[in-house]
Amino acid sequence: MTTDSSSSAASRKLKGNTCMKEAKYIEAIVEYSEGIMIDPSNAVMYSNRSLAFLKMDQYFYSMKDAEVTIRLVPDWPKGYYRKGQAEEGAKMFDLAIISYQAGLKACKNDLVLETALAEAQRKYYLDLDNRKKRLKKYCVVASVFGTLIVIADMMGKPRHSFIKYPWMRFTLISIAGVIGYMFASFLISLEKSRRSSLLQPPPELMQGGEKPRDPTFLTPASSSQSQSVGDSTLPHSKKE
Repeated sequence: MTTDSSSSAASRKLKGNTCMKEAKYIEAIVEYSEGIMIDPSNAVMYSNRSLAFLKMDQYFYSMKDAEVTIRLVPDWPKGYYRKGQAEEGAKMFDLAIISYQAGLKACKNDLVLETALAEAQRKYYLDLDNRKKRLKKYCVVASVFGTLIVIADMMGKPRHSFIKYPWMRFTLISIAGVIGYMFASFLISLEKSRRSSLLQPPPELMQGGEKPRDPTFLTPASSSQSQSVGDSTLPHSKKE
């Protein structure tokens, strides 16, 4: 790369950094993307763009840029940290733990990664505990509902009772509890799928249904185009 190209790439990085400070994340992505096109081996710009994507809740692209950062500089902790942060953003704490552990294996005793790992583990076990509580809650609520049905039946006239025997009452309450548990499990499964989808390439950004386009396509010539890109091709972002 020539001196002029190096200077141009550095200029793009500085402009991107300025945009980040001003919370202009789409513009920052554009600047970093332009810089990456000039200097594709610049790990810092991939790392910075990963952060910009993360700020826009674009966890897939944030993760992918972090992976490129790791590939370019395997012994730089920032790449692993960015990847873990993207996975944490999608609430995939188990994946984040793996990323931080991989980073600590490559960059031993890095304080930032150690802190991030401890926090990811805390969130993972808290999330796991919340799932267990949710299962228990739905099971109890459903069982109470089944019990109310049994009580209502018992308070009616004996000849109109459709639950005549104790074992039938017990079975009804048990079935209600199982249904509640299964419903909670279904909701948890949906939540897992939703989280996982945040780390998958958006369908509309696929080329021929095979590989997602590289984020460097986000290099429009004007700010108005930048906003269009932000609205139409970043489907997981939170629009203001």
